[in-house]
Amino acid sequence: MLEIKDCQRCKKLLLGLPKEPFIKHGKNNKVLLVGEFPKTDSRDFFYNQDSRRYKSAERLDEYLRLLDLSLESISFTEMCKCSVDDRKKLKEVATNCYKHLISQIETLKPKLVITVGTIAMDVFIEENKLQIIMGETVRIDGYHYLPLYHPSPANPVGHRKNIEIITNNRKQLLSIIK
Repeated sequence: MLEIKDCQRCKKLLLGLPKEPFIKHGKNNKVLLVGEFPKTDSRDFFYNQDSRRYKSAERLDEYLRLLDLSLESISFTEMCKCSVDDRKKLKEVATNCYKHLISQIETLKPKLVITVGTIAMDVFIEENKLQIIMGETVRIDGYHYLPLYHPSPANPVGHRKNIEIITNNRKQLLSIIK
């Protein structure tokens, strides 16, 4: 299989590959959180160059605390493995990166994969020919997936819905990750 660092599929669409690793390992691999794409101003997945936590990361941590977890206790990767300068390119890049993501999932073997944002969900729908509903757990190839809305501060409705989704499904989600 082609290594991520050697991939050239999106060469014309990208700002480039990030210098940081493509995956952050938490204290365990029970939960894998899948973001959209690497930030260009980041030294870390959750912090900017000034060591300030992104607001999106704070919201993600809030969701995880509902499951007795934290960002530090889970693993994290991006749907797109490269930095993208235009969100309109995300879907194409995410589709190109799908096999890399599946390889990471198969290596980590998480009990629950949480995707954030509609891009990841759309790619999973197309690649697996499934009907996936935001906030409903679905099983694909032996792994449980939970699509959530992007935690961006620009999306307050999505934030409220994510809290509802996790709160309403807490018992089921805890049984998956036990």
